[in-house]
Amino acid sequence: MKNFIRSLILFLLVVGCDDDSKVQFNLNSINNDYEANIEVLYHQVEGKDINSKAINETIKREFVKSFSDSGDEVSPNVEAAILAFDEEYKAFKSSFPDNEQVWQLLVETEITYISEDVISIALNTYIDTGGAHGNDSIIFMNFNPDTGKLYALNDIVTDIDALKELAQTYFKKEVMLLENTESMEDYFFGEPFKLPENIGFGEDGLIFLYNVYEIASYAEGYTEFQIPYNELNDLLKIN
Repeated sequence: MKNFIRSLILFLLVVGCDDDSKVQFNLNSINNDYEANIEVLYHQVEGKDINSKAINETIKREFVKSFSDSGDEVSPNVEAAILAFDEEYKAFKSSFPDNEQVWQLLVETEITYISEDVISIALNTYIDTGGAHGNDSIIFMNFNPDTGKLYALNDIVTDIDALKELAQTYFKKEVMLLENTESMEDYFFGEPFKLPENIGFGEDGLIFLYNVYEIASYAEGYTEFQIPYNELNDLLKIN
């Protein structure tokens, strides 16, 4: 079983924080008496201004999306989504009383970096509803503190192609060489190198994280590496 409060990547152990940042967070937990094994911790920005509300709504919406099959119309009601998960588990137990599988839902957020320009938050989810193994994932949310909106990659870097070229160099050096793998296609299912879906800010550099099944097999787990800020030169628009 996965540990709920887990350090999936070394870069997330220490939160980078700019002393000029005025953003303050509360850590929320939900401790209702569920029949499924449910553990939840997530951050919310203090304050009632429109930017704080926008950040909080996005965190809750992504939180719910990480384990709920709600389609595109995702409600940011965390409590209702968790209750629905527990009700689904109780219905499963009623239909299969001899099955001793206890469903698990473990979700937490981690603040990986805060500055005047960006708030970077990792959302870690582990869900197990039976089968050979559970499923876990990490997504990064990079917020603009001035608007409360998420940055797109082209908001963060000046040249995505140049970033991809640099990232490929680090991938070869920090992933392929360590695992003694010669072929890039071994990771990308016969395709050339691609950037991960999740890129976030850490204390010392930009974090590149491939989720399970995004590249390689489940057995390989997460694949991650970091490019130090001093190697990114003029590629970063924000810091």
